[in-house]
Amino acid sequence: FLSADAPRPEQCEVCQTPAMDSSFIKLLEPRGFGTFGNPRPYDDRVDRAEPPSLPKLILRDTDKPRLVTPEGPTLLERAPRTQLVFYNTNSGKPFKFWRGRQSDGVPLALYEYEDELYSGGPLSRFSEPEKVFARSNPPALEAALCAVYVTDAFALGFEEFEDGAPLIPTSVSSPSGHAALTSYGELLRVAAADLLSVHNVELRSGIIPIEARNGMLTGKIFLADTLENGAGFCEELSKDKNIRRLLEHAIKIGRENFESPEHALESGCIDSCHQCLASYENRFMIGDLDWRLALDVAELALGLEPNLNRWLDFIGPRVATLCESMNKRSKNRGRFVLDSINSTESLFRISFEDSSTNRKSIELYHPVLGTKRSTSNGIKYVEARRFLVRPESIFRDLVSSS
Repeated sequence: FLSADAPRPEQCEVCQTPAMDSSFIKLLEPRGFGTFGNPRPYDDRVDRAEPPSLPKLILRDTDKPRLVTPEGPTLLERAPRTQLVFYNTNSGKPFKFWRGRQSDGVPLALYEYEDELYSGGPLSRFSEPEKVFARSNPPALEAALCAVYVTDAFALGFEEFEDGAPLIPTSVSSPSGHAALTSYGELLRVAAADLLSVHNVELRSGIIPIEARNGMLTGKIFLADTLENGAGFCEELSKDKNIRRLLEHAIKIGRENFESPEHALESGCIDSCHQCLASYENRFMIGDLDWRLALDVAELALGLEPNLNRWLDFIGPRVATLCESMNKRSKNRGRFVLDSINSTESLFRISFEDSSTNRKSIELYHPVLGTKRSTSNGIKYVEARRFLVRPESIFRDLVSSS
């Protein structure tokens, strides 16, 4: 991030990535907002605007990453008194500002105007507004709006494999990778609030994108105090005696509450609900929340093997029902056959056999443990979680290829 009037640097001062490989966002933090004081008719139409960004943590001068447990890959970085940034990029188009002076001589900047403002009165507070805000007059400033808070935080990353591959990639090879990290961050937020006996609104979670040694994208998870200047929660949680307790408590909550029959089966929670991870505060990341993904990463973080039955019991009955339904529709063109594989790489194989005994198959691989592979020996690999979103297109591809 850059201040609005800063020149483009040769490299990012936080991660030292060369400027040619980086995308910089110029940010403007307003000192305040004013109103024009003129009453306007009430309009209940929702303004068209992008939602506020998820928080971005700027890691500077942190402690050297250290392993939380000898048997797990989790790395801890303490970040006291660090910056937490929220920004609005105006859907990718910078806000445009013109500088002017009010009729009393006070300088003011006005955001790109709408035609209706000419007759409403706001511009009457500026001297010669038709010159200052003329469309032919270029804006004095173009930038995204931001709010910057200083608070206490800590980040959790993961050791890479020997070949430099990340534990949880977030690139195309792992479609659910970003959702897995996001969900785990929210699970940690729930667990931390429970340990501290506070409401989870007191903490924020987020992801810091990074690049692994092999070039794949991944991320670190952070927790930060919501209160500006910190409330001491993250400082306490990041202590050696507490951080492992936090990771273990996250697993305990997931296994006892989320995997319970009352929640996993009777409540009908498919990925997230207000009894597990979903809340008003994380409504803008609701599409990425999945308690099964969160629990998978929680177990990996402590060096444990994720429970395959968590996905087998969830996906198996649904895929079986889909195959049965498609067999009724395919009539004499062929039939779909479902086989269980139950490995860390692949969970199920769905095959289509036509009347000429041609056989085409897809394998559904684990959202966290599996990786995207190219088609081989007539088998196409599909991430299990994505398959459940649009199964009809996968079945259609199987039939057409046969």
